[in-house]
Amino acid sequence: MSMLSTKEEVYGYLEKISRNFSTKELKQFTANDISENLNISRNLASQYLNELVKETRAIKVNSRPVYFFHKRNVERSAQVTFDTCIFSGLDEFLIKSRSGESKRDFQKAVGHYLSLSPCIEQCKAAVQYPPNGLPTLLYGANGTGKSFLSGLMFEYGKNEKVIKADRHYIAVDCAEYAQNTEGFARNLLGEGDGKGWLSRADGGMIFFDEIDRLPAAGQELIFSYLVSGQYRTVGGGDEIYESGARLVFATSRPPGEALFKAFARRIPIVIQVPSLNERTIDEKEEMLVAFLRREGQRMGVDVSISKRAFHCMLEYPFENNIDELLFCITSCCAGAYLERDAGQIAIRTYHLPDYMMSSLRFGAEEEDDRLIRMSSYNRDNSFEQAIQYFQMILDEYQDFKSGDQGFEGMLKGCQQHLKNYYDYLIYGQKLVNNKIASYEQMINQIFETVGETYGINLSKKYSYLLARCLYIQLRADHIVSKWVK
Repeated sequence: MSMLSTKEEVYGYLEKISRNFSTKELKQFTANDISENLNISRNLASQYLNELVKETRAIKVNSRPVYFFHKRNVERSAQVTFDTCIFSGLDEFLIKSRSGESKRDFQKAVGHYLSLSPCIEQCKAAVQYPPNGLPTLLYGANGTGKSFLSGLMFEYGKNEKVIKADRHYIAVDCAEYAQNTEGFARNLLGEGDGKGWLSRADGGMIFFDEIDRLPAAGQELIFSYLVSGQYRTVGGGDEIYESGARLVFATSRPPGEALFKAFARRIPIVIQVPSLNERTIDEKEEMLVAFLRREGQRMGVDVSISKRAFHCMLEYPFENNIDELLFCITSCCAGAYLERDAGQIAIRTYHLPDYMMSSLRFGAEEEDDRLIRMSSYNRDNSFEQAIQYFQMILDEYQDFKSGDQGFEGMLKGCQQHLKNYYDYLIYGQKLVNNKIASYEQMINQIFETVGETYGINLSKKYSYLLARCLYIQLRADHIVSKWVK
C-alpha cells in the first residue's frame, strides 16, 4: 500500500470519527487508538496526523494525551471557523469551539450573568435548601424558557450533589389533565401498590408545567403532599407513603390567579422569568447566533444570514418570546435549505415569515446582499471567556473540597488554567481598540516612572497583558461581581 493511500486512509478514518464530534469520548481521537483501529504503527499514524495538521486538514490539541480532530467536521459541528490548527490544551480548544459540554447547569442559559442572574440565584437557593429543597413557582409569559430553567435546576442539584446521580426528573404537562383529574391522581400518587410520580421522583424533581390548567381537585392533591410530605396511593387503602421529591411549578398567569390561596402560600419561592423583550440586546444577539448555529449543526450545513434579516430578527418584538424566535429561525432555515449550495445555506429577508416583513427597515435593501457567516461570526465575548477560566479554577477547588482530587492535583489544575488564561490574553484575545491602546500607553508611562525612580525595568509585554486585564475588569465588572456572588 502506498504512503499516500495510507495517509488518506488515516484522514478518512479521522473524518468518520469526527462526524458526531463530542468531548465525552476523547480516547478515539488519540494517535494510539487510531493506529490500533487502522492496524498500523503508532509512529506512522502520528506522522500522518501531524502532516494533516500542517496541511490545515486536521486539528491538534497538545494535551496529555495529544488529540487529533478532523478540522472541517469540528468546524461544522461547532459552527465556528478556526484560525489555527494547533491548540495548547483542551481548555483552549473547548473555549474556541464554544463547546456547550464545557458549561455546567445554569451556565448553559443565555444571560445567566445578566438578566437571568436574579432568577438563577433564587433557583439555586430553592434547590440547595435542606433537606429536600423548597417548592418553586416559575412565573412568566409563554415561551420564556421556564421548562428549560427547571431542567437546569435539576442538573445543578446533581452537580452540587444535593440530588443523587440516580434520581429522576419528571416533567408533567398539566394541560393534559385539565379534564382528567382521576388520571392525574393515578399518575401522581400511583394506583394500588404501584409507583406514581411521587415515588419515581423520590429524591429527584417533578416539574408541573402550566399548573394553572390543573383543576382545583388536582391542585389539592399536590397541596396535601406539600403540607405533610406524605400521600396515599389511589385504591391502596390506608397505607401512608413518603417522598422527598422537589416540586417546581410554572405558569404564565399571575400566581394569585393560577393557584388557590392556601396552595400559593405553600410555595415560598416565586421567580419571575423575564420576557425576550426584557432581555439585553447582547443576550438577544447571543441567542440568535446560538440558535442559528444549532440549526446548522442539525442540518449539517454552514449557515449564513443577510445583515438585514439578522437585524430584523434581532429587533422584532416576538409575542411568544424565545419559542417564537426558535420557530422563526427553523422556518427560515427550512426555506433556505431548499436553495442550499455545496453544504451552505443563506437566509435572506424573503425567507422571513410574512408577519415580519412590515418591520423591515426601508432604505437598507443593500444589506440583504451582505451575508454574516455564523461559523466565523465573532461577538466580543472576552468577558464570558474570562469568567469561564475563573469557573474552571473554582471547579478545581470544588473537586478538591468534595474529595474527587488531592491538593496537588487541584494546584496543578489551577496553574494550568491560569497559564491558559495568560496565553488567551496574550495570543488568543483578538482585541484591538482605542481603550486598550490608551490603557497600554498609560501603563507604559507608569513603568517608565517606576524604572526611573526605583531602577526596576519592566517589560512592555507586561503592559500589553495588564492593559487587556484592565479592559476586561472595567468593562465586565458587573458580570464578574455577579459571578462572584
